[in-house]
Amino acid sequence: MELNIRKLTESDYDLVSQWWVDWGWTPIEKEILPDNGTGGIMVEQNGNPIIAGFMYWTNSKIVILDYIVSNKKSNSITRQNALQLLIVAVEDMVEAAECKYLFSFSQHKGLIKTHKKLGWDISKNNIFKMFKTLKK
Repeated sequence: MELNIRKLTESDYDLVSQWWVDWGWTPIEKEILPDNGTGGIMVEQNGNPIIAGFMYWTNSKIVILDYIVSNKKSNSITRQNALQLLIVAVEDMVEAAECKYLFSFSQHKGLIKTHKKLGWDISKNNIFKMFKTLKK
């Protein structure tokens, strides 16, 4: 099983949006995503997209990894391996950019378990995302 990583492209947005729908979630609007939906990476197996994640680069030493989503139709073991590769690749990119902190937010038990397996500190407190649209 060969997994490869690539940058997200404009054409990936429709696919990733469909993945959110497949999982029963509302797609994230392009304008909310970094670089209008291209600020992240995709993991593929033999050219077939498996999982994507978005990186918010700040003007500090913090990078936020968010909105990770996968192809629900792919094999669960492949998804798990692709998730681990995605997280490690983001860690490597952040470290190469000389950033020091990497944050990720999720309530998904599988994502939390994988982050923990990869040595991330997991908050023991309930954490909530607060969100407000200021102009429509």
